[in-house]
Amino acid sequence: MNIEHKIPTGYEGKGGIRAAILAKSVNVHQPELKPIVTFLIDFPRFILPEFNTHKMLEKNGASSRAIPVAKQIERVLANPVIPMHFGKNQAGMVAETEVEADVLKMARFEWESAASSAVKAAKILDNFKIHKQVVNRLLEPFSMMRMVVTATEWDNFFWLRLHKDADPHIAELARVMLHAYQQTESVGLDNTCWHVPFFDRGYWTPDIHGHYGTTAQEAINHSMSCCAQTSYRKLDMSEGKAEDIIAKLFNGERCHASPATHQAHPICYDFGVDQPTVTHQSRNGDLWSNNLRGWGQYRTLIPNNNCTNFDFGQAIDTSDIKANVDMF
Repeated sequence: MNIEHKIPTGYEGKGGIRAAILAKSVNVHQPELKPIVTFLIDFPRFILPEFNTHKMLEKNGASSRAIPVAKQIERVLANPVIPMHFGKNQAGMVAETEVEADVLKMARFEWESAASSAVKAAKILDNFKIHKQVVNRLLEPFSMMRMVVTATEWDNFFWLRLHKDADPHIAELARVMLHAYQQTESVGLDNTCWHVPFFDRGYWTPDIHGHYGTTAQEAINHSMSCCAQTSYRKLDMSEGKAEDIIAKLFNGERCHASPATHQAHPICYDFGVDQPTVTHQSRNGDLWSNNLRGWGQYRTLIPNNNCTNFDFGQAIDTSDIKANVDMF
């Protein structure tokens, strides 16, 4: 029997901002801990810097270096990102009042004109055979960003972003994500199981192996492949594609391990710190695996998943580097 893989339906708020939960799991050994949750989200790319300030969130997102120019142009033409709120200029970071209706109409027109100009310039550069890692930068202010995000520590994100002083777009993203969170039941897993976004219903258990013949490693590889493919904003869930992606991630000169940060198994505190996926213990006795509390991250099991012996004394060409430059 084959397992059918599909992305769960999600929720859409203002401005086309969307969120779906791929997996939400509770550690049955430590039920007092918060669940590990993996979201699939779409939001305006111009708030990506704000989103990336949240360091406890494990992320893989669509890349301007990976998406073909024609596909990115097509998306911008079909659904250009237009600000939800054209705030009136004032001191500080918060625009409390939106401009008057006549100004709003003109502001939206100018923004849409800028999007059209960016598309026109992107087409010209594309005809010049300029690489997408350059051309797509022109389209970023008018593009939606797709991202898969996993964490156990969501409190600070929602506390900061679901607030009247937050940028309206990230506040809306937080609102839709919280609604998805509230509407999704958690699945209880023990330390024989795995939290695996994109695989079946988001988790693997020994029963799945017994019934379908799918091993934990196969489920993990499938999940890692799908998380990695978020860079391209398209998804091939086939077994052959998973094998190809896994080889590219881990068999080259450098290991690209970020897609392995979303898969995790419950840590049993009774076994103590000496467990393969445990990286550290906090002062209150919690066991951690990188950014995950109470969950052993698969990345920790991958050899050379992080470089710790970079040669800082290596020879580099410094002939065009200016010295004594004022950093004003």
